[in-house]
Amino acid sequence: MITVGELGRPTWAAFIGTTVECGPESILLYTSSQYEPDLLHTHRFERTFSPLISIEGAQAVIDRFGLFPPFHYDEITKVCMEVSERNDIPKNLSVTIRHTSTGELEQYIDLYFEDIQHEDVDPAEECNICLQLSFADEGERIRVKLDALTGFAASFLCRKIAVQLFDRG
Repeated sequence: MITVGELGRPTWAAFIGTTVECGPESILLYTSSQYEPDLLHTHRFERTFSPLISIEGAQAVIDRFGLFPPFHYDEITKVCMEVSERNDIPKNLSVTIRHTSTGELEQYIDLYFEDIQHEDVDPAEECNICLQLSFADEGERIRVKLDALTGFAASFLCRKIAVQLFDRG
């Protein structure tokens, strides 16, 4: 999450940006060009999450696309919640997203969320379109927020995230 300006003032804005490259004097961000004027004179950034540190398999996704995608307007093709009748067994969630990159490369990506808690989930529908998938570290857990344009949406904490590229033939 990137914020610019002073909270409560008209110049304040908050948005998601992905760090592509960091140097001692500069940072290269992947975000909407509409935020460029707001970012031009920003002097302080704080990392709230790193896919390379916290998502197993993230390097393969970054190698394929050049960054870990926010999944804007991508279709969620599969949602599976693993729930046990016993309370001592954790819930797990798997989600498959058909991601289309800016270069029109289409790729199915499986995300697996282990030991989810404090979930707020909207059910999957016939058409499930992701608005944005975001992550933030919260102590020993990861906060996941999947906002939807339509259908499946979720917000929860989990202990572990794994991702895998998946080719459908």
